[in-house]
Order: sequence, then C-alpha cells, then structure tokens
Amino acid sequence: PEAELRESLGIPPEALVVGKVARLFELKGHEYLLQAAPGIVARFPTVRFLLVGDGNLREELEAEIARLGLTEHFIFTGLVPPADVCRYTALMHILVHLSLREGLPRTVVQALASGIPAIGFPLDGTPEVILDGKTGQLCPTGDAVAVGEAVCDLLADPERRRAMGAAGQELVLERFSWQRMGQVLEQEY
Repeated sequence: PEAELRESLGIPPEALVVGKVARLFELKGHEYLLQAAPGIVARFPTVRFLLVGDGNLREELEAEIARLGLTEHFIFTGLVPPADVCRYTALMHILVHLSLREGLPRTVVQALASGIPAIGFPLDGTPEVILDGKTGQLCPTGDAVAVGEAVCDLLADPERRRAMGAAGQELVLERFSWQRMGQVLEQEY
C-alpha cells in the first residue's frame, strides 16, 4: 500500500477500506453496495468505499450516495490504467464483486493475488475464485443485507481477513500463474 496514494484519495489512516473495481454500469451491482453501506457505516464509522472505475452511472450513484448522507465515505477514482489497478487494490481490506454477469472475474483474482479477501455472488465464474469461507464469502444473489453482514464480519475480524487473503494468494499461484495459464491456452489451441 502506498501511503501517498491513500493520502491523495483522502482516506484517513485509521479507515478500513472496502473496494470495488468495475465500470459504473448496469449489472455491476453497485446498487447492492449502496444498499448495504448505511449498515456498514453504522458499525464502522470510519470505513471508506473505494470505487475504481468510471461509467454512465456515476452521476446517479453520486446522487444516491448524497441522498443517503454518505458522501464522505465514498471515493470515486474514475478510470485508472489497468497497470495501476493493483495500486488501488493494495489499499483495500476487502474487495466486493457484486456483478450479476461476468465470466471469470479478473478483479477478484487480482485482489486475491494481493492477499485481499473478496465478497460476491455465486454467479458465473465467481465461485471458482471466491471459495466460500476460504478466500472470501459468497452471498445470495442480490441480497444486500447479506453483503452488509459479510463485509461487517470481515471488517471486524482482521485475522480471518488475513487467513482468507493468504488462501487467496495460494489459490491464484496454483491456478492462475502465467505459466499455468500459458499451458492451458497452448492445450486449447
């Protein structure tokens, strides 16, 4: 984690960071995070939500966040170069991946590689990388209450976060090393 980047984003040193890396677009599940946010903030008043990405829903999301009175808790980075995503992921304590349609979620693999546990829905390729209870937590699809509870449970338990992050790193090294991915592609072709 880069202290300068954290400071430039206005994230207080004591704040826990819940991140989401996705286009601000339909089907990416931002609404579930916004529905869960008031309950998370009630339990963790210094929490910050770091939204990495941009898109046509930004104004709508900002308006809803303002309506909820949570503007100080949300940070929009806008679009960042793909090579810089890891700099932002390194600031997170948890990644939420709430997309309703996605093949294999690359952002989850990136977070796990950084030792960050992830929370998501059991759709498409997500259960291949979020191993429920091991590398993160799967919540019933569309259940913002369950998402909020999962986030709060992990924020409250740094040892569990670290253990899940370590298991995630192990999974990524085993299944997603560049050597293994090269072999898989070579076999397919």
